[in-house]
Amino acid sequence: MVPGPDERYPTVTELEAYVTQFTAKPGERTSSGALPRVGSGTLQDPTTLAVAGMNLTSQGNPHEPTVIPYGTLVFIEGYGWALVQSLCGACTPGNRHFNLPPGADIRVDLFGTQHLGNRRITIYGFTSQGGP
Repeated sequence: MVPGPDERYPTVTELEAYVTQFTAKPGERTSSGALPRVGSGTLQDPTTLAVAGMNLTSQGNPHEPTVIPYGTLVFIEGYGWALVQSLCGACTPGNRHFNLPPGADIRVDLFGTQHLGNRRITIYGFTSQGGP
């Protein structure tokens, strides 16, 4: 059971995700213009999440995520809440750094300086209504 969702955050989908980690230089903004941050993992204090900009069949704007849009709240089992605020080139099929283990549907990058480790986990997406 995902802690904390209510009618403001309806379930969008459940996916197996390969979660990796990304860092940024101090003051460096994400592709959405936000400053990336490590939150506490609570609904009120989510960590920045980066997702693929396009999938193989997408014809959308390459600067907008098409799998999980900006502002989507995501619950990561074994971690907590994250907020989609950036694009991840290595998470995009066709990128030379892209890799996806068997059983995973997508790859995402969680912001942080702590070592999370590369692992497959289940994520639950919730559409944000103006943020947490």
